[in-house]
Amino acid sequence: MNRGRFKYDYLTGGIFVLIVILFFQIFYPYHLFFKEQTILFQNNIDYFLNYFKKPAWLSCYLGDFFVQFFYFKGGGALISGLLIGLVWYLAFLSFQKIAPSILSSSFALLIALSEFFLILNADYFLSGIWGIIVSLLTFLLWSRISCKQVSISVLVILVPFIYWIAGSHVFSFLFFVMACELNRKHKRKRYFFLGVLVLLGMAFSMVLRRIYLFTPEQALTYPYDVENILIIGLLVWGAVILYVCLVRVKRFSSEKVYLIALLFAVSGGVLGLGYFGDFKREKIFALGSEAYFGNWGKVYKLAERYELSNSISSYFANLSMVRLGIFPDKVLDFYQPFTKSLFLDVGPKQSWIRIFFSNEVYFMLGDMEKAQHSAQLGMIFSPNCRSSRMVRRLAEINIVLGEYKAAEKYIRMLNNSFFHKDYGRELSLIIKEMKSDCKGNWLFDKRKFLPDFDVLRKRGEEIPGLELLVQSNSNNSMALDYLLLYHLLDKDVVAFKRAFDKYYLQGHTNYPRIYSEALLVGLAKEDQLSRLSAQKYNISDVTKNRFMNYTRMFDLSESSFLKLKENFENSYWFYYHFFGKMRDE
Repeated sequence: MNRGRFKYDYLTGGIFVLIVILFFQIFYPYHLFFKEQTILFQNNIDYFLNYFKKPAWLSCYLGDFFVQFFYFKGGGALISGLLIGLVWYLAFLSFQKIAPSILSSSFALLIALSEFFLILNADYFLSGIWGIIVSLLTFLLWSRISCKQVSISVLVILVPFIYWIAGSHVFSFLFFVMACELNRKHKRKRYFFLGVLVLLGMAFSMVLRRIYLFTPEQALTYPYDVENILIIGLLVWGAVILYVCLVRVKRFSSEKVYLIALLFAVSGGVLGLGYFGDFKREKIFALGSEAYFGNWGKVYKLAERYELSNSISSYFANLSMVRLGIFPDKVLDFYQPFTKSLFLDVGPKQSWIRIFFSNEVYFMLGDMEKAQHSAQLGMIFSPNCRSSRMVRRLAEINIVLGEYKAAEKYIRMLNNSFFHKDYGRELSLIIKEMKSDCKGNWLFDKRKFLPDFDVLRKRGEEIPGLELLVQSNSNNSMALDYLLLYHLLDKDVVAFKRAFDKYYLQGHTNYPRIYSEALLVGLAKEDQLSRLSAQKYNISDVTKNRFMNYTRMFDLSESSFLKLKENFENSYWFYYHFFGKMRDE
C-alpha cells in the first residue's frame, strides 16, 4: 500500500480522536468526573500488590492509574480520546498484518468504537481499553516471529500470560492470530492447533477461577461483565471475521470502497452513540458532581434547566434549595415523586448509583450516624469498593463525630493518592484545630446539628430521625423544613399540622406560602376553617381568598382541571388533589 493511501488512513484516525475528545469534553464530561469519584488510586506497594488477587492485573492497574487524572477538567476527555485513538492505531496495524487492504482503517475504527461505546457506561473503566491495547500489542510483536516452530512455542506461553495480565482479551489476541493464520498463503494451516489454543485459553480460565473465586461467566469475561463482553464479541471479533472474509474474496483497492467502508463505520458510530449514550444519566451526574464540588448554586440552575422527571435529580435539586435557603418557597417548582425525592432508598433492588448518592442528605441535615452508614454502603457497592468521594465523606463524618482515629485512617488513604492528598492535609489541620478547641471551621459547625441521642430506625423510617434532629437543635432549620415538607409531599396534612404546631409555630411570624396553603387544607379537613382559627396561624387574606377561589372552582366539576392547572399549578392544593402516585423514570 502506498504512502498516499496511508495519509487518508491517519487523517481518518486523527479526526476520529479529535471528535472523541470534543464529545467527552462538551457533551459527556460528568460521566468521567464520576468515574474518578468511584476510585481512589493510592501510591503504595500494598495497593499495587492487591491487583494480583485477580487476573488482568496489568490492564486494571493501568486503567485505574489513568482514571485518577479524570480529576482535572479536560483530563478525562483527553486521556479517553488518546487511548481510544491508540486502540484504533494498533487495530489498524493488526489488520495490515493480517492482510494489507484499503479496509483496514475502517475496520480498525469499528474496534475503537466498541471501546468508545463501552466507556459511555458509568460501570465501565479504562481497564478494558488497556486490555485490548495489551492484546493487540502482543499480537503485533508475535506476528514479527518468522520461524514457525518458535511462533507455536511462544503462543503456548502467551495464552496464559495474556489472560494473567489482560483477562478475557486473551480471546481478542487469539482471534487476530487465527485471522492471520487464515490469510496465510501456504496450504498447510494450523486450524486444529489454533482451535486447541482457544480451548486452552478457556480451560486455563476455568482452572484459575477457583483461585480467583470467580463464577464460570466471570472467569471468561473478566474484567468485563456479560453485557459488555457481548459488545466486544459483536464489534471486535465480528470485525476480524468479516475483514478476513472480505479480503479473501477480493483485494480491494478503489477509493470508492474506502469511502463506503468509512461511511459504514461512521454510521455505526452514530447509531451506537444513540443506543449506548445515556444523556439523562449524564445530567444526573452533572448534578451529583457539582454537589460534590460544592457548587450548590450551579446545582440549582442545572436542575431548573434540565427539568428531569427523576427522583435522583429532584433529590439534588432539593438539597440545593436547602443549602440556598429557598426550599419551602421553590419545592413545587420541581418534579416531586412524593418523599422519594427527599431520601434515596437504599434497598437491595436499587442501583449502586442511588446508594452512592444517598449519604448527601443525612450529612447536610446533621444525621451523621445515618450518613456514615450510607457512605459505607456507597463504598461497598461502588465498582471498585474504594471510592475517593466516599473516603472523603467518611473522614468528614468521623471528624464531626469526634472519632479522630477513624478519621485519620481515611486521611492516610487520601494522603497516599496523587490528587486528594491536599484535601487530606486540610482535614488533618481541622483535626488539630478541633483538638485545641478552635471553632473556626465548617466541620465544627456541623457538630451543632448532632442529636443528643440516637434511636433504632428501620429502613425508610425517616420521620423519627428528622424529629430527633429538630428536638436536639431548634435552630436546625434545614431539618425542620425537611420534616414539614416530608409530611406535605406525603400528603399527610394532619401530621404536618401537628409538627408545625409543635416545632414551627412559636418563633415564626411569616410562613412560606406552601405552609400557609397546607394549613388551610388541614383546617378545612378538621372543619376549623373559621376566621379565628385562620388568624391563629397568621395566614394572609390573599392566601385565604385564593384558597376560596380554588375550592369554588374545584367543586364545580372535574372539567375545571385545566383552569385549576392554569391558575394554581404550583400551589400545594393542586399537588394535594391531583398529584397521583407515578413511577420514577
